[in-house]
Amino acid sequence: MKSTTTAFFLLVLVFGLGCGPGGDDVPATGESQPEEPAADVPKVEMLPTPFTAEQIRDEWVVGFNLIMLRKKHGRDVYQRWSVVEADGDSVRIEYVTVDANGEPVAVPVQRTATWVGLRNHAAFPAAVATREEVTRDTPLGTLDGWLYTVQEHPPGTVTEYFFAKKYPGAPIQTLTTKDGEFVMDLSQVERNYPE
Repeated sequence: MKSTTTAFFLLVLVFGLGCGPGGDDVPATGESQPEEPAADVPKVEMLPTPFTAEQIRDEWVVGFNLIMLRKKHGRDVYQRWSVVEADGDSVRIEYVTVDANGEPVAVPVQRTATWVGLRNHAAFPAAVATREEVTRDTPLGTLDGWLYTVQEHPPGTVTEYFFAKKYPGAPIQTLTTKDGEFVMDLSQVERNYPE
């Protein structure tokens, strides 16, 4: 079974944009499903992903960037994610830690991924995750979307991924707790589009 930890969409984006396998079949609802496994691989039931690869590609155009705020261990760390290259199959994103004014305070790092790979990072096994439609207050305002609640490892660790319907791509907010105690909050606090 796919580890939900490796499905942690944001960490994969920040630390090594994986290019996971996956097809582009889209159910009638407009939501996507990961590619079917080979016949000799046990089938794992997956929840529908929040967006299709095409929806993410249409949103994450060259020049698009967002500011993420990570709260962990009593520290606030800002990071800017910027799309620097994109085509019909893949995207190159630059990540850089910035101060509260948006000025870089570290060396930028760039990673490349396919759109299908990015879509599949938001595919969670139904055995350990739930999905519901919610309205949530976020730093970007009150948004309608999908909340995925995932039982992570080690036991007692739960991560909530909130995806806003109007913003395809990364979760607007990711909140992790361990035995009910706060561990980390990673939230989008700003989105900027090219003119």
